[in-house]
Amino acid sequence: MAATYPHPIPNNNLNVVQNPTGATINNLPNVNQLVGDVAQWMTDNLAEGNSWINITEPGRVLVLANAQTDNPYPGFAHAEVLNGTMLNADILRLHTTWLRDNEAWLKSQRSPKLKAADPKFAYGPNELLEENALPPDLGGSNNAFTDKVGKRIIINGHVDDGGILVHEYFHTFDPGDPSDVGWGFDEGIVDFFARDVAARFGYGYKGNAGYEGGYQTVKAIVDRIGLDKVCQFWFEREPSLFNPLSIKSKAVAEHCKPCAPSTVTLTMIDDFCQLAESLTGWKAPARTVAPVAKAAPSPAKKWPPVQPVGNVFRSHG
Repeated sequence: MAATYPHPIPNNNLNVVQNPTGATINNLPNVNQLVGDVAQWMTDNLAEGNSWINITEPGRVLVLANAQTDNPYPGFAHAEVLNGTMLNADILRLHTTWLRDNEAWLKSQRSPKLKAADPKFAYGPNELLEENALPPDLGGSNNAFTDKVGKRIIINGHVDDGGILVHEYFHTFDPGDPSDVGWGFDEGIVDFFARDVAARFGYGYKGNAGYEGGYQTVKAIVDRIGLDKVCQFWFEREPSLFNPLSIKSKAVAEHCKPCAPSTVTLTMIDDFCQLAESLTGWKAPARTVAPVAKAAPSPAKKWPPVQPVGNVFRSHG
């Protein structure tokens, strides 16, 4: 089906909350609703794929803050978990179960310090929690992260209100690695998908300004060859289609790197689209489905962006 325009526009202003609480995470989607809406969106766009995480399970989506490195022991950190103070009833219910599961996990660890650690905190390597559970002046550099090792999505409560979950959830469908497509191109696709879902189903995610170059590139391609073909390219990666097109996408990605000015040209977009249109094996176009009307949630606050110095806030899948 056609993309649901107009898409939301990122806010370039970084809103840092030094002491976030559950009340400041006011844009986190209902996880069950998000799973259902993304599944419907994928069906309507002929996309076939599976997430490597079930975000409706306890502890799969954690909003963290105030990380303390080298605690409970050198190299390991803990962070406050804001899920238990949110107004989101869906998240609160899951948090109760996560507390019990986290306590059992801690007791199963070999380290005596972890065995005795407080189950109200989340634990992980210093670098992971420092980057994703601190404000920028204390070392934070991401607004969110899909943690394949821990099978969880971490959201930095200091700099995001929860809306980023729509973007991060799509990262969990990636059947390979972003380098297979080209990082900037991959993030552009994911952000296009996330903005399209937000526009169609009424989520508050506005997009990530750091990926605007990739997003605009993908939008130009979608408007030319169709959203269903871009979905098939990214989700399914059928070799006869993916292999030749990924050569083009990786070349384009060098010109739309995250958090940097885009130098993508119309010729590059034409080359990708002409090759896609020349290939056979695409599925028939999806039928048109009327967008589902929902009340618009409160605006999300997103990041600054382009031409950074040092750490740059971004979602990091």
